[in-house]
Amino acid sequence: MQLECVIMAGGKGSRLYPLTQNTPKPLLPVNNIPNIIKILAAVNKCKIKKAVITTGYLGDELKKNIGSNVYDVEIKYAHEEKPLGSAGGVKNAAKYTTGDLLVISGDAVFEGELSDMIKRHYNSSADLTVACTEMEDTSRFGVLVTDKDGRITSFCEKPKKGECDSRLVNIGIYIISREIIDSLPENTPLDFSLDVFPNILENKRMMAWKSDAYWCDMGTLSSYLECNMRYSKGKNIIGKNCNISPDAKISGSIIFDGVTVEANACICDAVICKDAHIGNGAGVARGSVIGESCSVSASEVVSPDSLNITRVTSQEIMRNDVPNALTMSID
Repeated sequence: MQLECVIMAGGKGSRLYPLTQNTPKPLLPVNNIPNIIKILAAVNKCKIKKAVITTGYLGDELKKNIGSNVYDVEIKYAHEEKPLGSAGGVKNAAKYTTGDLLVISGDAVFEGELSDMIKRHYNSSADLTVACTEMEDTSRFGVLVTDKDGRITSFCEKPKKGECDSRLVNIGIYIISREIIDSLPENTPLDFSLDVFPNILENKRMMAWKSDAYWCDMGTLSSYLECNMRYSKGKNIIGKNCNISPDAKISGSIIFDGVTVEANACICDAVICKDAHIGNGAGVARGSVIGESCSVSASEVVSPDSLNITRVTSQEIMRNDVPNALTMSID
């Protein structure tokens, strides 16, 4: 049966604010390339010719920036008027497809060979295959328990220490048979891990595909910075149309498009969003994020512990002490 793809890209990315204030999470760049473009390159490598992208928060931005064809992959969009969850969103997107589905989270970076996963899925006659990797700390993830053949026997969702012996964590990539997709109710909020997997465990063949390749869930500001630094080998990542003084000192940081950094400014292990302005002699300390179009005044020092004021258009807002601050700390 023909294999098609659904990329889950409808979330708000609230833990990545202010990076996601005006940019949907899948469009955030990894070493200056939007992550969803990296995903579509991997889809094309598997010779998959159609992908449906689920959209919600800032969905029009996704459509505008991605278009209808990338790497010879035809792109469709399935918008959610209200959040439908991971499985509900895939069901909503399935109306544009006819075959089995490779489902990929648009939030993560993964270097594994998806063609190997596809081969494993069909060779094992699986109804559903879940990609996984081993981690020491499994407390933030869904954990898979398998038998010696790799068949999934149970799930542990975000287990506390000692609750689950397995270290195999679900990385949000699935291959799902058309039969399972067609059995899901329409227009119903559903989560794969909580609502779908436990209900089909007994009567469907569910397999785990383990990969040791690099995987990063870019769910936090710290993991986003760490992932980018891995690809740049620790060097600064500088976007387009930036105006950076040769007398500025920048190390281990991500500078988005259109940023101005004046002389004698110092930026260390930080993220500076699009069109921000860092004044003469200003300092942006390790662990800080400066939001889009925000300014750091001359000689001002910003750190995760600071409560300085920044000016956004005609308003003044506190930096780190309110939930909707445009300048946040990397935790």
